Amino acid sequence: KRFDILAEQNLDNHILIELKSPNSEVFSITTNNTVNEGLTTEYQISPELARAIPQILDYKKWYENARLEEIQALGIEKKKIHKCIIVIGTRKDDPLWKENFQNLKNNLGIELLTYTDLIDKLENTITNLEKNLN
Repeated sequence: KRFDILAEQNLDNHILIELKSPNSEVFSITTNNTVNEGLTTEYQISPELARAIPQILDYKKWYENARLEEIQALGIEKKKIHKCIIVIGTRKDDPLWKENFQNLKNNLGIELLTYTDLIDKLENTITNLEKNLN
């Protein structure tokens, strides 16, 4: 098994991270005409995200079921998984997109971040470090 990233958080927990392209979409969005001559917009999980979810869950399952020797072969002393994260695509400015993304994040059971979210978190961390170093 090969993880995209297996990170350690606070020397206490492991985080599995699955990286997809920043150019990947979170949703496949289609607009259709309705019988009333209106439009309906459908949000579906994109094929890239649909592949990433079982992929990271498979990594998590392997990690949780691995023998101690297999874990130690990765340079890890003991199993201590904390969470799984998928990083995919970029955040859109559309309010409906944001609402659907937040609903998905709240109910997926896996942390979902866009590269825009990741950059925002890094910028905040850098700002905090600069303030505390002076």
